[in-house]
Amino acid sequence: MTATSIRGYTTSNIFITGGSVKGAIGCVPKDENNNDLYLMEIDNPKGEDIIINHKDYPDQHGDENKIYVYLPAKTAENPNVVKVGDVTVKYCYDVTNSKWIRIIEAPENDETLFTYNGVEKTYFIPESDFYTIEGNKQTNAGTYAVTLSLGDGLGWSDGSTEDKQYTFEIKPKAICVKADDASKKYGEEEPVFSYTISGNSLVDGDILTGELVRDKGEVVGTYDITQGTLTNQNNPNYDITFEKGVFEIIPADICQATVVQSGKLTYNGEAQTPLFDVTLGGAILTDEDYDVIAAEQINAGEYTAKIVGKGNYTGTISDIVWSMEKAELSINADNYSVKQGEVLPTLEYTVVGLQGNDTIENIGANVLIGYENGATPKEAGTYNIVVRVAEELANYDVSFTNGVLTITEKDTLTITVSDMTLTYGEIGTKLTVITDGDGVVTYSVQEGQDVIEVAED
Repeated sequence: MTATSIRGYTTSNIFITGGSVKGAIGCVPKDENNNDLYLMEIDNPKGEDIIINHKDYPDQHGDENKIYVYLPAKTAENPNVVKVGDVTVKYCYDVTNSKWIRIIEAPENDETLFTYNGVEKTYFIPESDFYTIEGNKQTNAGTYAVTLSLGDGLGWSDGSTEDKQYTFEIKPKAICVKADDASKKYGEEEPVFSYTISGNSLVDGDILTGELVRDKGEVVGTYDITQGTLTNQNNPNYDITFEKGVFEIIPADICQATVVQSGKLTYNGEAQTPLFDVTLGGAILTDEDYDVIAAEQINAGEYTAKIVGKGNYTGTISDIVWSMEKAELSINADNYSVKQGEVLPTLEYTVVGLQGNDTIENIGANVLIGYENGATPKEAGTYNIVVRVAEELANYDVSFTNGVLTITEKDTLTITVSDMTLTYGEIGTKLTVITDGDGVVTYSVQEGQDVIEVAED
């Protein structure tokens, strides 16, 4: 075939190092097996040897430094192999789009093991004019896609023309994190937990994200300090091996507490022990937090006790003063009423408020009762009856109510005298009288007068 026989063909250039190959679409000849053949124009400016499909190609038709050959379409997996001098390229024919496709071998995977160290890493792909590379330079740990995109007129050796993707993995840096042990006194604010990094250190300028936490609980004891949010997920550049710490809540010192006797105790004739209100730092303590050491007491007075911490508290508060108040006792003088001339009553009183088995005698009360200012009532009227005790009582606060003696006037009697006749000059005649009272009435008649004297009853 001469050079003139291909005139009028449409051509497209595909360059290779050391020369180029051109393909054309025109009248399609056949080979001896009736396979279609397609014209390829090969530039060979240096006049180098040409081997096609591993054989010297003697049937060359050329025009100056160009050589024209007919080749089968073949496939990307089994392409035409054209060697010009030391340069070998592969082609297959795209029948659909009527053009020769240069076959490119996809680069091998980069088997390098990458680990994060803060420095940019490069996934190795040979530079080429036939494809572009994206995503092969990364710094942080993670898994990335490296994308190779072919230029126009190129194909991969597997027959595809789509982008090739490679997996680019940068592993996180391994570090060991040990939670620092910590403690607080019961009732105090929670501390901020710290940690120590051992083995590999952090990359300069890096800090870990997240906070340690501890197991729940607020009573005295030990608790694990755990990883919390200081995780690989929150720190993707690091592979954290975590070691727990120990957090201890130690008993608080109860000696700083405020202690006040709870309510009041009043003498009741029985042994009693006090209760206390104990507060510390605004918290109200309960009997689970302390013991009260105080001797039982029966009598009113002031005593001392101790508060000894337990459970969440430690320490002892000594010499806590507590008191038992006296009971209220009321002694009330009785009231009386007599008639003038009657015998005065024996003065008595009523006692209210004695406790337990107490009596007015066994509590040592020397009760004094009598008329106010030592008076001796005689005339009609009222007289105050005053009651007192000679000395203060140990277990009682005594109040007194005075009584009153009322002396009323004698009753008025109506005496009816029976009729009688006296002879002039008679004296001392005995009369018979009738009274409406209960007593015996005696009387005398004064001579010359109509008067009767009634003696006191």
